[in-house]
Amino acid sequence: MADDLEVRGAIKRYGAVTALGGVSLRVEQGEFLTLLGPSGCGKSTLLGLIAGSLEPDAGTIQIGGRRVDILPSERRNIGMVFQSYALFPHLSVQENVAFGLRMRRVTETDIKRRVADALEMVGLSALSSRFPRQLSGGQQQRVALARALVIEPAVLLLDEPLSNLDARLREQLRDELRGLQSRLRTTSVYVTHDQAEALALSDRIAVMNGGRIIEVGSPLELYRTPKYRFTAEFLGNTNLIRAHAENAQLHLPWNERLPWHQTSSRVLLSIRPEDIGISSDPGGAGLIESSVFLGAWVEYHVRIGAQRLRVHVAGGGSSLLRSGDAVRLHLPLQLHTVLEDDRVQVPTSPADRVLA
Repeated sequence: MADDLEVRGAIKRYGAVTALGGVSLRVEQGEFLTLLGPSGCGKSTLLGLIAGSLEPDAGTIQIGGRRVDILPSERRNIGMVFQSYALFPHLSVQENVAFGLRMRRVTETDIKRRVADALEMVGLSALSSRFPRQLSGGQQQRVALARALVIEPAVLLLDEPLSNLDARLREQLRDELRGLQSRLRTTSVYVTHDQAEALALSDRIAVMNGGRIIEVGSPLELYRTPKYRFTAEFLGNTNLIRAHAENAQLHLPWNERLPWHQTSSRVLLSIRPEDIGISSDPGGAGLIESSVFLGAWVEYHVRIGAQRLRVHVAGGGSSLLRSGDAVRLHLPLQLHTVLEDDRVQVPTSPADRVLA
């Protein structure tokens, strides 16, 4: 049977506080799904319910069509990778990885073979006799990953496993993890508050806030066409521009009008900083307030009317615009609107629209 995961109507309360308010979610077999959201949004609580370390107050959890929320954690066939590695300090690398297999009473011959395969998979075969204290943080996390995978779990759960590592190592292990997932196709649920990790690793992302799932979609869908304002703001940088429509025209805050053929009268535009074009123009209505050189791009803060926009220019070009420079801004071909009622409208145009 397929190792898919389904959560239906999960509720978890702590006294008067509702940590999860009726969450439903389906993860397909072999899919890598990330729970993304700020601290306290309920993502780790949901992971705990799936793992069996927490009990739901209502709702059900199924793996491969079999209900598991009524089973103890050790009978759910789930692998877990923690933020803190959670290795046994008195056991060698080899013994740490073998621990779960011994608890399952696997034969010593099979343990030896499977542990060797798991350590080879994470590149630690040469360190099998070392103890956790003799390993770097990245090596310890590889051991934790090998220990979770060696039991051949139906579902792999990862609770912010890279957050304790430095930026360069985090990026390296992120790429390795994605490569492993592509080869093994283990049904995986990953918890993080790091947007870059979620975008890089996931087949789909479930954005969470306030104990509920805001929306679910592929990284591209959620970044380019988010339905909720929360998603647009949390998943990367964006410019939110309030406008209103009247007589088939969209009235922008700086007294510019664009053709508009949608039914909504109140509009909230979400435009990514890298999607806005910018050019020096003494007659332009925009004014550079500040610029920051960030290597791969330059970030400009531009005042246009009462609106302040963030604009990213890749590479920065041969010269930087300076504070006080007048500029003209160009909107992308598509204006993405984000509405509070979870509906989306995407007007299109055959050519770039010019703001000012």
